[in-house]
Parts: sequence; structure tokens; C-alpha cells
Amino acid sequence: MAAAGDWAVGDAELPPTGNKDDLMARAAVRWNLRTGAVELISGIGGRRVSASGTVAGTTSTDAPALWRNGRIFALPLPPGGTPYSSSVSGITADGHSLVGGVEVSAGAISTSGPAGDPVASDRTVPVVWRGC
Repeated sequence: MAAAGDWAVGDAELPPTGNKDDLMARAAVRWNLRTGAVELISGIGGRRVSASGTVAGTTSTDAPALWRNGRIFALPLPPGGTPYSSSVSGITADGHSLVGGVEVSAGAISTSGPAGDPVASDRTVPVVWRGC
């Protein structure tokens, strides 16, 4: 999916274990391009990587997150943001600032069908996460 500095990142397809919870499991793979070492990182899908090796992506619930030094950190959402519909599109070289998009609820804007059946319109807004 992405490469920066000595690092590349993508996703791996894990073999089925028979556990129904594994259907939603995410696993990133981070390659050290200098040494050839490969590391499986469970709990996050790898979409971007920084030159320092920080992996950015989404969790199994599509919440934006990053992985650094063996830990996954959830990124904060803007007001009205939904964790199940977000993306991370870029990360700085040091891995401490990210950009992406988060779907936010715009509220009921019209009705459809029976009276009082609101139709919500969601929209994706750009987000910058700094100091991560």
C-alpha cells in the first residue's frame, strides 16, 4: 500500500481459525526494506507508513488509528464523527501528524416514506491529526 524511508506497509490475509471474530480481524504487514525483516501487526490495517516506521490505518471497526512501538493508538474523531467510516490518507515522515477523512452525521434533512421517518445525510470531512 505505501512505502517511506526504509519501510513498506500493506495488509496480509490471515488463514481462517474457525473463530467468527476473526472475520473482522485486521492485520498489517510492515517490511524493513533495508534488512528484509517482516512484521505482522494485528489490530490495524496498514494503509500508510512513516519514514520512522509508524503505521497508520484503521481498526476492524474502521476507526482511524496508528501503531507505534508495539501499541495501537486510536485517533480522536471530530464532533459527530463515526468511527466506522474513516480513512487515513497520509502521514508525515516522523509519524506524528496524519491526514484523512471522517464521516460525520449531518442530521435529518428530509423525510421519506411514513411521516416522521427521517433520512440522515452523512458527509466526509477532512481531518488533520497533529502531535500523535
